[in-house]
Amino acid sequence: QEFKDQSNPLINIDLSLGLMLKFQYALTTNRHLGLRFVPLGHESSTLGTGYAESAQRRQSRAGFTVAPVSYEYWEYGVSFDTPRFTARHGGIGIWSGGRTGFYAPVAKVPRLPITPSASNYEPSIGLEYRASHNPDPGSWGSRFLEILPESYAPFLSVDLRHRIIFDFHKTGGPEAPEERRLSINFLAGFRAPVSNRFRVLREAYVRIYHGVNPYGQLRTEQEYTLFGFGFNIGL
Repeated sequence: QEFKDQSNPLINIDLSLGLMLKFQYALTTNRHLGLRFVPLGHESSTLGTGYAESAQRRQSRAGFTVAPVSYEYWEYGVSFDTPRFTARHGGIGIWSGGRTGFYAPVAKVPRLPITPSASNYEPSIGLEYRASHNPDPGSWGSRFLEILPESYAPFLSVDLRHRIIFDFHKTGGPEAPEERRLSINFLAGFRAPVSNRFRVLREAYVRIYHGVNPYGQLRTEQEYTLFGFGFNIGL
């Protein structure tokens, strides 16, 4: 049961699972080619009841719709790694399996005037830079590392995805493709070397995201900005 609070804190519930296969090939001692493939995955998203009811009351004139976003997908990724850089390309598409698109009308809610999605593939590219954990003495890198905890080094990462903007009531008909927007995800932080397995804190970072809202039904929003921070720990 959701929290009994007028602020309706439970906004969105996401479920994502899948089977992933990975392969890595050493081109040289310091250069590697990586392949990643998800042959089958599932993702579904449900708005909290309190949030949905509140939105329907407040946006009744705008025709707010609770849409069943649920689909089975495949995904691939290719990466090229060097000691300092990683370049990535990937994409995600859906298996139809009797359904149409990322969202579609379902029998449980036959009154929903939802037009199924027609654009069902999203490509992405990314680039990451990692500073050396052992820079030359006297270099700018060595001076910068003096302010970080011992053995940590900074990294920068940027990812671009050509995201689909969900449109549940397309005026151009069911075959009309949805609009897209380039969405950017930026990370900056510091990371422990892979060889140091005894560090509990593996990395910490600040995140900035701008573009299409990436969360389920809320992907109808095309001007969404997120600021946050995170960390990864290992035991």
